Amino acid sequence: HDDTVMPPLHRKTIYKFYPSPLDLPGLNGEHWLPQTAELSRQDRVDRLSLEDDQFRLVIADGSLVHSERIPEMLMEVARVAAPGATVALALPSFSSFGEFFSIYWEALHNLGMIDHERDVENLISVLPAASQLEELAEQAGLEAISSVTVPEEFKYESAENFLSSPLVAEFLMPIWLETLAPDSREQVTKEIARLIKEESEHGMEFVLTVKATLVLGQKVLSQ
Repeated sequence: HDDTVMPPLHRKTIYKFYPSPLDLPGLNGEHWLPQTAELSRQDRVDRLSLEDDQFRLVIADGSLVHSERIPEMLMEVARVAAPGATVALALPSFSSFGEFFSIYWEALHNLGMIDHERDVENLISVLPAASQLEELAEQAGLEAISSVTVPEEFKYESAENFLSSPLVAEFLMPIWLETLAPDSREQVTKEIARLIKEESEHGMEFVLTVKATLVLGQKVLSQ
């Protein structure tokens, strides 16, 4: 996963999380249009190979980061931000993927895997709410914290289209099914596909809703 941070001081570039422009503190008008090439590098989101207090703006995308790593990721992006810098983190938050979890629970129930129904409840609750993200931002040393949540819908014409999409097949499904025994995963996936196909036969697209949350804050001037 590529994690991009703002280049030091004189270099400015914008990364957009949503279709409409975001009103970030200090990000207004042509003054913040890109002036030089962006700095892009591969790194561990929870252990950046960067020095402390470097950047006036850090924008982090946690969309493809396991929820368990988000607290450490936020600590790291705050660490590399300069005192007074703006820090922003975007990621899916609580109540995302509800449509899938409903079908997943139904598939487990249909297959008699009652012991795993609690796994679905855990998946629903593991994503942090906006209020929890704001608390994490405060623990990371940020102040003037705010957040905004925007629902985004992803529509799939068929079960095959949903299950083969790179985001689902390569990232989400391995996490969602990780508590199942390897020999059970194929069986559950087939039942999920059957249930989605059943919906599509009634002229309904399968919709996956993501509650995309952006948390903003400024690094305290002295810690």
